[in-house]
Parts: sequence; C-alpha cells; structure tokens
Amino acid sequence: MSEVMYLSDVPEENKFYVQNGNILRNLEDLAHELSSMHDDTFRHHVNDERNDFYAWVNHCIQDKYLANKIGARYYKGDMYKTVVRRVNGLKGLYHKPKLKQIHKKLTNIVSSGGSSLTSRKKATIKRKVTKVAPTIKRKTASVTKKSTKRKVAKKRPIKRKLVKKAVKTKPLKKNAVKREPVKRKTAKMKTARKK
Repeated sequence: MSEVMYLSDVPEENKFYVQNGNILRNLEDLAHELSSMHDDTFRHHVNDERNDFYAWVNHCIQDKYLANKIGARYYKGDMYKTVVRRVNGLKGLYHKPKLKQIHKKLTNIVSSGGSSLTSRKKATIKRKVTKVAPTIKRKTASVTKKSTKRKVAKKRPIKRKLVKKAVKTKPLKKNAVKREPVKRKTAKMKTARKK
C-alpha cells in the first residue's frame, strides 16, 4: 500500500467509534480527536489491558510504522505529537511535485539575478529556497536511520608535563610572633630530671 493512501478515509465498516460518540475515518481525524479528547476517554481506549488506537491504525489503516510508534505511547500528548508528525510527513510526500515546481521557480529567479528585485526580496526568496529544498530531498515520511561506520580515532601519544609540586606555606597572621620549633624531650633528658 502506498504511504499516501494512509491519509484517505477507511471503508464504512472500519470506522473507529470513540467513547464520546465521535467517529474517526482517517489519521487526520485521529490527530484532531486526540487534541481535544478528555483524559477519561483516552484512558478508556488506552490502558494496561489494551490500546484501541494501535489496533485501529494497525489493522484498518494498515500503517505499521505509525502503529508501532503509538503502541509504545501511553500518554495522550505523546501519542498526539506522534500522529501529527506522521500526518505532516505523509502530506509532505503527497505534495512533493508541487514543492519541486516551487523550488524550480525560486531557483530560476535567484540564478537569473533577479535584476528587477530589491536586495530585501532576493534575501526573502533565498530563505524560501533553503526551506523548500530539504522537504524535496526527503524520500519517505518515516524516519530512517542511516547505518554509518564510526571512524576510529587515531591514537596519539600523550604529552605530559612535569609539574614540580610547590611547597605550600601558610602566610603568617598580622602581629604574629615567629616561634622556634620545640625540642622534643629524649629519654636521656627525662632520666636526668628524675635525679
């Protein structure tokens, strides 16, 4: 199934009936409903025992990527963000030819120099070109991780500096008198006193 088909309405028998009486026909309806759904209604459909939205997306819409993403979400806000990202990604795929046409027109204007345009308008057009270009390069709406090999860092010898430890001396207090070191009494001195 083409990814663009995920945005279309499901057949009549596959509609999702929410506890509050609303009916979901497609992913955009799901995103809209999640944004305004009461927490109790959400907990009715998503709890420890079941995840009705996961089941509906997986079996009726057949979007396995989104189903796996929302299957791990148990908070309404997280699920809403995930569904909105997916819908926006699918819309980006759907309108891809239109984006290519816009990009082509904008690059023609910039490359021709646009002599009749002011410098402010040229800067605005260049910004638009840079915004449109990344969306054209995207191949799928799903996020794919590239497998890249990590470069091993070259081992360099560590240069260690020899640091001489400075002897720390405590500064003398003001008006302090220097004292001479006290001589320790030896055993001979002790015996001499006793006599």
